[in-house]
Amino acid sequence: MTSAPVGLSTSAWWLEKGVILHDNKYLVAEDRKTYMCEKARILVIFFGSYRNRSTKHFYTTEKRARLEIIFIPQDEDEADCEFFVKALMGDWLIVPWSNQQLRRKVKNMYSVSDQPWLVVVKNDAKGSLVRLDGKSDLLDYGYFCWRDWMEIAKEIPPPES
Repeated sequence: MTSAPVGLSTSAWWLEKGVILHDNKYLVAEDRKTYMCEKARILVIFFGSYRNRSTKHFYTTEKRARLEIIFIPQDEDEADCEFFVKALMGDWLIVPWSNQQLRRKVKNMYSVSDQPWLVVVKNDAKGSLVRLDGKSDLLDYGYFCWRDWMEIAKEIPPPES
């Protein structure tokens, strides 16, 4: 597995005050966000939409272990996004569709130009990059690729204080 420089610091945007994440019932999930920030070793940032067939494949094969998924909706309208989240999506955290500023910021941060797209980061204070193209890993190695992501994350030194 090769990708952008492992350990490259991006931003731990999910830790910023004022970032509100929703659950799969499209309700504010502050307790879940706190738990995720304390327990998850890695985060998979998932960019996708209801109308994208590949996105649908991802949520039907996704398996989790010591990782958390944050969904960044790429839907063109809120109704599609809300339907996808409530009816079809896994037990993930979501950046609300209405927070277009944050969705755009995160998409630009990782230079996302396609969907679905998976970015894997270490859950540390700097959001250290594990994989910029996690989708390729998933397609090449199946959903057990998370084990490799965990090993890569272990190799990244902790951020300096």
